[in-house]
Amino acid sequence: RLTDARLEALPVLDQIALFTRTQQMRQLALTRVSGEFHRDARRLEVTKLLAESEGRLRVEGGFTVAERQIDGTFQVGVPPSLLQWLPGAQDRVFTLARDGYVWTPMRLTGPLDAPREDLSSRLVVAAGETVLKAVEGAAIDAIDRGREAAKSALDFLVPLFR
Repeated sequence: RLTDARLEALPVLDQIALFTRTQQMRQLALTRVSGEFHRDARRLEVTKLLAESEGRLRVEGGFTVAERQIDGTFQVGVPPSLLQWLPGAQDRVFTLARDGYVWTPMRLTGPLDAPREDLSSRLVVAAGETVLKAVEGAAIDAIDRGREAAKSALDFLVPLFR
């Protein structure tokens, strides 16, 4: 267990701050952190990880580090209100509600000095698809209204020319 821990300078936190328009997500004071740690000469394994900044972010899962490579699988939970600026995030990415958070899986892999996560790209795709669907719906509505207006105009004009 850790107390008075802080997460900062993590690329995933920068992405969450950017997407949610909340700068406070760039640095998180952790209200609780716990896990089971196993280490030998070649590898570190962390299981049953729970890291939470209460009311902002909760991460559960585990990871291994071997030969300076990380491989982790996590569940990431955020309050639903944090997703208000992210079109499609709650419908397509954070789809499970539990313990006051909405949750999504996240993979973290790669070298320790430049790990990659898959959550940012899924948020971008969800936002793009949601916006595209909204634009498509608006275009279809506009075409339908234009068609109705043209038909009404023709219905009015045709009798005048008979």
